[in-house]
Amino acid sequence: MDLKLQGSSITFAQEDVMIGGNRLALLADIDKVETIKPGQFARIPTPIAFTGDGNTIALIDMHAGRLSHALNEHEENVPAQGEYFLPPIGEETTVFVDVLNETTATLMIRPGMSIGVMTLVNLGAADEPAVQQNEPQAANAISISAVFAPEFINENYVPTQNDPLNPGVALRADIEEPFTLPAGATRSFFTGFYPEIPQGYEAQARIGNLDERVTATLGKQIADRPAVVFLSNLTGADVTVEPADIIARFVLTPVARAAFDFTTSAAQPAGTAAAR
Repeated sequence: MDLKLQGSSITFAQEDVMIGGNRLALLADIDKVETIKPGQFARIPTPIAFTGDGNTIALIDMHAGRLSHALNEHEENVPAQGEYFLPPIGEETTVFVDVLNETTATLMIRPGMSIGVMTLVNLGAADEPAVQQNEPQAANAISISAVFAPEFINENYVPTQNDPLNPGVALRADIEEPFTLPAGATRSFFTGFYPEIPQGYEAQARIGNLDERVTATLGKQIADRPAVVFLSNLTGADVTVEPADIIARFVLTPVARAAFDFTTSAAQPAGTAAAR
């Protein structure tokens, strides 16, 4: 299956959509907030386009509202089969999603908001992912144990490293609703990520997908508590953090234990200048 990611209204990084293996996040490719009243639905475009091979189906798991069915630009070509569909063969298809609001409150879909997850399943090779990702394997890569158990965001957002220019894995904001971080403020965010840091290594956080002036610092690792990221807003304006936003990248760096050899000698240590 040929896959293409290209948004018409939003900008995004590949890892925002390719969230691991054969799973893709369904981002709302819209330029303004879409309001859905109770009992109504809205057709939401996504930045995902692919060409069917006749052997791959798409399974949908919704975050917002409830799925009516996923479809492409030519509705008559798409069977309404509940929460899965078969992409047309030999035709590039842009994925749209009908979001039905079955709640008693108004549903708001924001630009770039994740409204669900699409899993591609190859029926002819069930043990192989339908979408192959080229995840770099560094020569010095180590294997560590970790658990991903978020409280609010979808568990399909397993932290992965799929950017060859960045060794960190994406940590997402495990929050129930958007949070406004005022200018100059610092706030902690849980991530749902429980790593076991091996001896001889230190965990650090690097800037995520927010404004580069929103700094990220990793909180102290505490047993039975997920990794905590402290965000500091240095932009001079309020910044909104959405649920599942990539707020930091988690990296491990080797550390060496220093053995100091203290002496009573008055000799000046090498490489320092005497105070005057």
